Amino acid sequence: MAYNDNIEHQLNMLEATWEAFKENGVTEETELILEFVYLSPNKECAYSLNEALENYDSSVRSEGIFKKKWFIDGCSHSITVSKEILEEWLTFMVALGWEHQCEFDGFGASMP
Repeated sequence: MAYNDNIEHQLNMLEATWEAFKENGVTEETELILEFVYLSPNKECAYSLNEALENYDSSVRSEGIFKKKWFIDGCSHSITVSKEILEEWLTFMVALGWEHQCEFDGFGASMP
């Protein structure tokens, strides 16, 4: 997936995600921990992105026996969010991934 396709896909999903958050009682005053996943083409890119995510708790893992897949997953510190803040965060996270040749695969949230 190309950068423009990735960011467009993530932003298109944001409306439904924000609505789901609201249906579960999330408001702009609710503190959330944002959880995220990236896909990486190789170990080197995965570790490079993981290092760049220094303000987040993140780690690298691989799966698969014959053809390893590399994942970077992590979470933010507890923050309050709005739809607009999530849009800015998504734009930043997708761009950061592409700087390290990794694709932002998605995000979720949990309560602290």
